[in-house]
Amino acid sequence: MSPAAVAIIVSGASAAFTLANMLISAATFRRGGPRVKLHVRFRASLKSPFLSVEDPTTWRGYLHVHVRNRSSVSVEVENVRIVPSTVLMVAFWPFIVNKEALNSYANLIFFPSTARFLQGEEKTKVEAWGGARWVLDEDVTTRARPEKWVARLLLFRVRITLTNGREIHSRPMLYLKARRLNTAVYQHLERVTAKQKREEAPTLDDALLELEREQKTQGSS
Repeated sequence: MSPAAVAIIVSGASAAFTLANMLISAATFRRGGPRVKLHVRFRASLKSPFLSVEDPTTWRGYLHVHVRNRSSVSVEVENVRIVPSTVLMVAFWPFIVNKEALNSYANLIFFPSTARFLQGEEKTKVEAWGGARWVLDEDVTTRARPEKWVARLLLFRVRITLTNGREIHSRPMLYLKARRLNTAVYQHLERVTAKQKREEAPTLDDALLELEREQKTQGSS
């Protein structure tokens, strides 16, 4: 084998070794970078600690959010928003070029995305391999008043933005399902409070007994 061929083989092997090192370094960096998962459930529970029988504005469900950091580096949450969308937007999301403009358009049509923290804090540092739990009070199901055909397609989801600008979205939730859960809680507590008021209201028998006690008291005196 000629010296030139040996030199080509050696240079090729060196280049392949360098490329392999680059790929390993990139894979290591990717594994070490932040990997955040967002799990959200809309819970309408009658045993919720945030629900007060005396306050009808609390007769509803709440968003229970679990943020999990599956990486060896900590992450910081900058803000939390509730973002509206439709079934068609979710279906064609990978093919939409100008996503920011479309999000702005959806926000303009339906409502501004807001979230009130009942548990936890918005600006949160999530440690490596750690997590955070929040309970959010949303106004999607109370303020949004879409047309009937839009309501059937309307979805909403929680979006968190990290300090590095990365955005993580939860799975979309159906607007109508959340509305039905809220309605069920409200109607149940409405029946409970109405029953309590009936039980607390004095009846004719109660009035007669009270009158009889007063007469006995006056007679004895």
